[in-house]
Amino acid sequence: MDYLSLMIIFGLAVLWELATINKNVKKMNKQNAELINLYNDSVKEISNNQK
Repeated sequence: MDYLSLMIIFGLAVLWELATINKNVKKMNKQNAELINLYNDSVKEISNNQK
């Protein structure tokens, strides 16, 4: 295999890895948003119960 083929394969592997990381980051952001909403709801509930 020549260097060009190796570089193309390596470049595709890097792009695949970046796409996978991006997908996982988006999923984590969604989960964090859900957790923040749950936390905010529980804080509101607690403050309403203390009145």
